Amino acid sequence: MGRFARGFIWTAAGAGALLLLAVLLPGCAVGYVARQSATHLRVLAARQPVDQAIADGKVPPDWLHGIETIRAAKQFGVEHLDLPAADLYETISLVRPDPTWVVTACPRDALQPVTWWFPVAGRVAYRGYYDREDAQRFAAGLRRKDLDVMVRPAGAFSTLGWFADPIRPSMLQGRESQLVDLVLHEAAHRLVYIKGQTDFNEALATFVGRRGTLLFYRQREDATCPTCRQLEDRAVDAATFATFLEEIIQELTTLYDSPTSREEKLTARRQIFADARRRARRLPSRGAGYEWFAAGELDNAVILSLRRYGGDQDIFADLLSRCGDDLHRALRALHERFAWKGLSRSERRATSPADYLRRLLSQGSDCLGEEPETLPAQSPSAAAGG
Repeated sequence: MGRFARGFIWTAAGAGALLLLAVLLPGCAVGYVARQSATHLRVLAARQPVDQAIADGKVPPDWLHGIETIRAAKQFGVEHLDLPAADLYETISLVRPDPTWVVTACPRDALQPVTWWFPVAGRVAYRGYYDREDAQRFAAGLRRKDLDVMVRPAGAFSTLGWFADPIRPSMLQGRESQLVDLVLHEAAHRLVYIKGQTDFNEALATFVGRRGTLLFYRQREDATCPTCRQLEDRAVDAATFATFLEEIIQELTTLYDSPTSREEKLTARRQIFADARRRARRLPSRGAGYEWFAAGELDNAVILSLRRYGGDQDIFADLLSRCGDDLHRALRALHERFAWKGLSRSERRATSPADYLRRLLSQGSDCLGEEPETLPAQSPSAAAGG
C-alpha cells in the first residue's frame, strides 16, 4: 500500500476519532476539539509531496531555501541524534498558511497555569487554534474570569508521530538557524513526551533544538563556524535571561504565598513587573538585548510561558555532561532509561519529571546508568561541546 494511500486511511481514521472524542470529552470541550481537529484534518488531507508541489509551481522561489534547510535539519536529526523523524516534513500543506495560535492562562495572584485535558496529550497548559479570532475570543472569555492570558503565534506543531506532519508556509520564515532549531525541537517531542507534563516536554525540546542546531552548524560550516559563534552568544544570553527570570519568579512566589490580601498582592506585583522592566534593560547581552521584555506587557501568563521554554536547561546540561557531552547518548538515555512512567501514581504526584531527573543526577548516575562496556565510540558530529 502506498504512503499516501496509508495517509488517506489515517486521515479517515482521524475523522472517525472525532466521534469518539464527543463521547470522551466534557461538553464545553467537544466543540473546541471538533473544530480544531476538523481543520487539522483538512490540513493533513491537503498534503502533497514537496517535490511535486515545487514541480507544479505551487511553491514560491523564496521558500526553496527554507525547504532545503528543513530537509537538511531533519536528515541531521535522524542520522546523528536518532530522532524519530523519518516521515516528518516529507510533504507540504498549502491550506491554512497562517501560524497557529496558542492561548495560555493563569490566576493573577498565583504562578499556577490553567490546564486543559485532551486525549493522547493529557493535561496541557495551553490551547491551540488555527484562527486568531477564535483564540482571541477564547482569551477574552478567560480574561472575564479575571485570569492573566497570553496569546502568541506558533509556526509549527507536532502530532507526536500520530500523523506525518507536513511543512506549513508559516514555518518558512525567520532566520535559517531558527528553522533548524524548530525542526529539531518538534522532532524531540516525538522521542520523549510525558503525558500531562507540558513544562518538562517543552524545556527538553528547547534544549534539544538549541544544542542540536549548534551541532548541525559545526558539521556544516568550516572550523571558524561563524553561525556557531552567533548561536553560542545567544546561548549565553538565554542563560542570563533564565537566571533573571527565576529571580522574578522567586519574588512573585514570595508575594503570592504571603498572607496579604489579594488586592494588596495585585498592587505589589505591579511594582515587581516595573522593576523587572528596568532591570532587563541593564542586563549584560552579547546580542540585541532584552528591550523586547522591557517594553512588553508583563503578567503571570507571560512569565510562565517564558519559563516553560527556557527553564530547567541546567538539568539537561548536567545530563549531557554525564553522557560524555554526546547529545545522542543523552537522548537515548532519556528515551530508554528515564523511568518516569515506572513511578507509582503517588510518586508522580509528589514530584515533577524535572525534579526526578535532578534527583537521579544528584545520586551520581552516569548517563542514567548506561553500562560502560556498551558505550559506542563517540563521533565528532555527536559531541555537544561548548
